[in-house]
Amino acid sequence: MISEKKEKQFDESQYNLLIKCSEIGDLTQWNKWRENNPKVSILLEGANFINADLAGADLWNANLAGANLRNANLAGADLWKANLKSTELRSASLKGSALIGANLAGADLRNVNLEGADLWKANLKGAKLISAIVDSQTFIWGCDFDDQTTFTIKELYLARIEPCLKESLRINPN
Repeated sequence: MISEKKEKQFDESQYNLLIKCSEIGDLTQWNKWRENNPKVSILLEGANFINADLAGADLWNANLAGANLRNANLAGADLWKANLKSTELRSASLKGSALIGANLAGADLRNVNLEGADLWKANLKGAKLISAIVDSQTFIWGCDFDDQTTFTIKELYLARIEPCLKESLRINPN
């Protein structure tokens, strides 16, 4: 039986442009490029964005699986339907981000700021939301969870979360 090793989906020119914009603290050039190239797949699987400033970035439908976004600023980013499977998002700011339909399966969301984030229909199977920060504008509804999804959010009651899901979640107040 021949096994094929899956090649990482990574576009170096996209990565370089996004890093350049992050370093100058202005995502205008990236977002304009996205606007002009709506059919181009964003391939940033396994990318290193530690401490990157990606606030307001258009990352709609981007493949960021396995990327390292630790301490990244993704406030207000459009991550609608983004593939964030097994992504390191520890201590990142996702404040006000659109994570609608995003795949966050197995993602590390420890100490992440989710104030005002919209996680409608996000895949949170196996995600670790430990000490995540939420508020009354955080929307967690219609999401997929499993017995590996971990929540330890003291203020979970603040978030707008589906009542039937709230009952089924394993919530640890510590």
